[in-house]
Amino acid sequence: MDLEHRVHRSLTTLAFDKDKEEKLRTYEKFMVVRHSFERVLSAYRDKLEDWEPADATFPKMVKQKLLKYS
Repeated sequence: MDLEHRVHRSLTTLAFDKDKEEKLRTYEKFMVVRHSFERVLSAYRDKLEDWEPADATFPKMVKQKLLKYS
Protein backbone atom coordinates (compact mmCIF):
# COMPACT_ATOMS: atom_id res chain seq x y z
CA MET A 1 0.00 0.00 0.00
CA ASP A 2 1.44 3.38 -0.97
CA LEU A 3 1.96 6.27 1.43
CA GLU A 4 -1.10 8.23 0.28
CA HIS A 5 -3.47 5.36 1.07
CA ARG A 6 -1.80 4.67 4.42
CA VAL A 7 -2.19 8.31 5.47
CA HIS A 8 -5.87 8.43 4.50
CA ARG A 9 -6.53 5.11 6.17
CA SER A 10 -4.96 6.32 9.44
CA LEU A 11 -6.96 9.56 9.41
CA THR A 12 -10.26 7.71 9.60
CA THR A 13 -9.21 6.11 12.88
CA LEU A 14 -8.61 9.50 14.54
CA ALA A 15 -12.36 9.88 15.12
CA PHE A 16 -12.33 6.80 17.36
CA ASP A 17 -9.03 7.55 19.10
CA LYS A 18 -9.15 8.18 22.87
CA ASP A 19 -6.35 10.74 22.65
CA LYS A 20 -7.71 12.65 19.65
CA GLU A 21 -7.85 16.02 21.46
CA GLU A 22 -4.21 15.62 22.52
CA LYS A 23 -3.17 14.65 19.00
CA LEU A 24 -5.04 17.55 17.42
CA ARG A 25 -3.52 19.98 19.92
CA THR A 26 0.07 18.77 19.60
CA TYR A 27 0.39 17.61 15.96
CA GLU A 28 1.89 19.91 13.37
CA LYS A 29 -0.76 21.19 10.98
CA PHE A 30 -0.44 22.62 7.48
CA MET A 31 -2.73 23.67 4.68
CA VAL A 32 -2.15 23.54 0.95
CA VAL A 33 -3.96 26.21 -1.07
CA ARG A 34 -3.93 27.36 -4.66
CA HIS A 35 -2.91 30.86 -5.69
CA SER A 36 -5.88 33.20 -6.22
CA PHE A 37 -5.09 33.83 -9.88
CA GLU A 38 -4.82 30.10 -10.55
CA ARG A 39 -8.31 29.71 -9.13
CA VAL A 40 -9.68 32.55 -11.30
CA LEU A 41 -8.06 31.09 -14.42
CA SER A 42 -9.40 27.64 -13.57
CA ALA A 43 -12.92 29.02 -13.12
CA TYR A 44 -12.68 30.90 -16.42
CA ARG A 45 -11.54 27.79 -18.25
CA ASP A 46 -14.17 25.62 -16.60
CA LYS A 47 -17.14 27.96 -17.04
CA LEU A 48 -16.44 30.13 -20.09
CA GLU A 49 -13.76 28.70 -22.36
CA ASP A 50 -15.24 26.52 -25.12
CA TRP A 51 -18.65 26.49 -23.41
CA GLU A 52 -21.37 26.29 -26.05
CA PRO A 53 -24.67 24.90 -24.72
CA ALA A 54 -28.01 25.87 -26.26
CA ASP A 55 -28.24 29.16 -24.30
CA ALA A 56 -24.73 30.59 -24.11
CA THR A 57 -25.68 34.27 -23.87
CA PHE A 58 -24.22 34.93 -20.43
CA PRO A 59 -20.87 33.16 -20.96
CA LYS A 60 -20.42 34.90 -24.32
CA MET A 61 -21.12 38.29 -22.76
CA VAL A 62 -18.67 37.69 -19.92
CA LYS A 63 -16.05 36.27 -22.28
CA GLN A 64 -16.29 39.36 -24.54
CA LYS A 65 -15.87 41.71 -21.59
CA LEU A 66 -12.90 39.76 -20.24
CA LEU A 67 -11.20 39.72 -23.63
CA LYS A 68 -11.81 43.47 -23.97
CA TYR A 69 -9.85 44.15 -20.75
CA SER A 70 -7.08 41.62 -21.24
